[in-house]
Amino acid sequence: MATNRNPNGKQLLQASLALFRQDKGIAALPVLSIASAFATLVIVGGGLGGVLTVAGVPAQGSFIISFVLALLLTMFLTTFFGVAVVFAAADRIEGGNPTVGSCMAKAWERKGIIFGWALLSAVVGTILNAIQEKVPFGELLSILGGLAWAVATWFVLPVIAFEDVSPFKAVKRSSELFKQRWGKVTRSAVRFGILFLGWMLLGIALLVGGIFITASAHHNDALVIAGLVVAAAGLLLVVVVSIYLSVVQMYLRTILYRFAVGKSVPDLGVDLATAFPAARS
Repeated sequence: MATNRNPNGKQLLQASLALFRQDKGIAALPVLSIASAFATLVIVGGGLGGVLTVAGVPAQGSFIISFVLALLLTMFLTTFFGVAVVFAAADRIEGGNPTVGSCMAKAWERKGIIFGWALLSAVVGTILNAIQEKVPFGELLSILGGLAWAVATWFVLPVIAFEDVSPFKAVKRSSELFKQRWGKVTRSAVRFGILFLGWMLLGIALLVGGIFITASAHHNDALVIAGLVVAAAGLLLVVVVSIYLSVVQMYLRTILYRFAVGKSVPDLGVDLATAFPAARS
């Protein structure tokens, strides 16, 4: 396969897609992530709060307990399924045949650090939210803090999957790897979003249009049905694009992580050394 010496974001996307297309069933992992997180919010966030209130716990206390537990469990589940996708990408790169079950089993072996990471992420999220609400110019500071956190943790899931480190050291390790190739990684991530933007905007347009048609139907059953169908199609498109993008990005992160730490990467027609040159010290 000819190797492009100066790959752009689209070619990197195509390379990651080529790898993912061998394991399309892995898209079930983010679906399970969304479903389990939603169930957790309903059962723990809502149900537990009601049970505690009935048991005599003050309403504010019930809300805090159920909210904290729901947030922690949701972060755990999101991280767990993300790490499972990382294992899928790594297995495929190494010539394996990953399945949803095998990847979940491997992720479960990392449950300790995943839980620690979920706890740290929940704390950081709570702090950023408090800054937004309590500090002057808090919204701007919260946005900047969130961006800095996203940059520092860009490689954190592969680190959690393959390195025996604490949650704090996982952030440090991820940040170090990112700094080595920060400019190209940032531009590639942005290009990924842009390349999927058209489909995402189409889905949003269909969703909004369908809602508008339904709301303005004025008891016209045919228009109501049409509006609901259009809105449902738009919502489905947004969800599918979001899931597809999240999996492909995780495949890319796994490829780049392996490249950064000197492990084998697939021959996908992209010269990673050119695409992601190491930063000068």
